[in-house]
Amino acid sequence: MSRLARTTLLAVVAGLVSIPAAAAVPTSSHPHALPHGAEVGVTVKAFDARGFAMAFEGVTNEHARLFGDVERIHGVDCVQGSRRDYMCSYRVELPAHAWSCRLAHVRYEPTAASTIRILRADRVPRCSSVRDALSSLG
Repeated sequence: MSRLARTTLLAVVAGLVSIPAAAAVPTSSHPHALPHGAEVGVTVKAFDARGFAMAFEGVTNEHARLFGDVERIHGVDCVQGSRRDYMCSYRVELPAHAWSCRLAHVRYEPTAASTIRILRADRVPRCSSVRDALSSLG
């Protein structure tokens, strides 16, 4: 699992999870730790597949930005499997336009410390949609 996928486990999404500006700078030796006293507010909200795709992309990219990770995800497409489980395809992009496709089983846990959890993710040959990613597996 890439560093980007691992950092997605800590959700920071506008409107769902908010971290005060003071929390943007880690203060411990752990690169993803929040400063002492930082508060994370959680609002529970249901998502359809499109809304979850937008939240997943926003969470991942904002968290990466806050913690200095250069990877970003784009082109997220999700389908909902059960109430809080989604299958998502997306591109992971690096500076200089390098990218790779991923397919992930993701769970939304609105009351957990990490509101978005990647249960399994792997590279796939194509990722314009979940259907495209699955069909590219052969």
